[in-house]
Amino acid sequence: DVLFVIDSPNMQQEVVSLFLKFLKDAGFDSTKVCLTYVNRCPVKRKFTNQEIFNCSPYLHTEIQLLNPKLIVTLGSLPAYTLFGSEIKIKEYRGNINWLGYWPIITTYSPAYALKAGQSVSDHLLSDIKTAHTFVNKEEKIS
Repeated sequence: DVLFVIDSPNMQQEVVSLFLKFLKDAGFDSTKVCLTYVNRCPVKRKFTNQEIFNCSPYLHTEIQLLNPKLIVTLGSLPAYTLFGSEIKIKEYRGNINWLGYWPIITTYSPAYALKAGQSVSDHLLSDIKTAHTFVNKEEKIS
């Protein structure tokens, strides 16, 4: 139902734990979510524009094949990849924005939430709960 997009598969265990906790707190179970990445290569540096460009067709194809009810971008890189580099997360965060056929919620990454503190963590959890509510309303309408 919901496709979460993060920048890369390189995630520390505490980031994974926080993300899983927030999914459970919002009411999701593993049958309703999928996690994917903008970049497929686990590098420990900032991705180059060429690497992002090279990997973006995989993301777009995956979105078309999965046909999620909602996409949640976790962090700036996934948001930039789908909406363009002019996007400001603070302006889009927590709202449903449409990209063609797909509704998208843009929010902070779990890694940033761990670094930035409780306020950002609260926003991330709130946005994941918004995603859960949106998808459940969609299911009831069908």
